Amino acid sequence: MKTFVDEYGVTYSEDKKILIKGNEKLEEYIVPKGTEVIGNDAWGKMTNLNNIVLPEGLVEIGELAFSGCMGLTKLQIPSTVKEIGPYAFEFTMLRMAVIPEGVKVLNNDIFDGCFLLGSVMLPSTLERIEDHAFCSCQSTQIVLMAQERKLNYIADSAVDNSSIFLVPYELQKEYMEAFDNHSDRFFGLKILPNEGKADVYSPSGEVVGEIPVQVTKE
Repeated sequence: MKTFVDEYGVTYSEDKKILIKGNEKLEEYIVPKGTEVIGNDAWGKMTNLNNIVLPEGLVEIGELAFSGCMGLTKLQIPSTVKEIGPYAFEFTMLRMAVIPEGVKVLNNDIFDGCFLLGSVMLPSTLERIEDHAFCSCQSTQIVLMAQERKLNYIADSAVDNSSIFLVPYELQKEYMEAFDNHSDRFFGLKILPNEGKADVYSPSGEVVGEIPVQVTKE
C-alpha cells in the first residue's frame, strides 16, 4: 500500500482515507476531515497522546486503535462512526463515552481496564455486548435509555466488579428477564416530569436514589 505522511509525522493511506499510524511524540492531534478509518493499532500504546479530535465522516475505529493511550481522558466519537473494533479503548483513562447511533456491536474488551470510566451512553441500535467489554471497569454506569429493546445478547463476562446498567423503568423487568445472567445489574430510571431528575429503582423494585436528567422537548 502506498502511504502519505503528514507534517506531524502521522501516516495515512495514499488517498488519505485511512489513518494507518500515529506519531508517538504527539500530545495533541486533529484528524483531518475526509479520514474514514482509524486503522488497527493506529495509536496503540502512545502514552503521550492526551487529546485527539476525530472528524465527522469517520465510519470506523479499528481494533486496538487507542489501546494503552494512558494519557487519553476524553474522546468524542463522531456520530458517523458505525463500527468500533475490539480492544479499541482498553487501558485508557477515559472518564465517559457516548457510542453513536448505528453501532450494533460493542466488541470484546473495548473498554477493558478503563478504571476511571464513569459512564457510557449506549445507542438504541445496539444488539450485542461481547466478552470483557467492561472488564475491570470500576462502578461504571452503562446507560441504555432507548424506549425499545434491540439488545439481545450480553456475554457472561461482559461486565464485572460494581458496574450497573441504567434502563428505562418501563423496560427494567424486560431487561432482567432477557438477561438473567446480569439481572442484578439492571436499575430502572423513572423520569419525574418537569423536575429534571429521575428516581432510580433497584432490581428488587426499591427506590435507591435519584439522578439529574436532561429531558429534550419535542
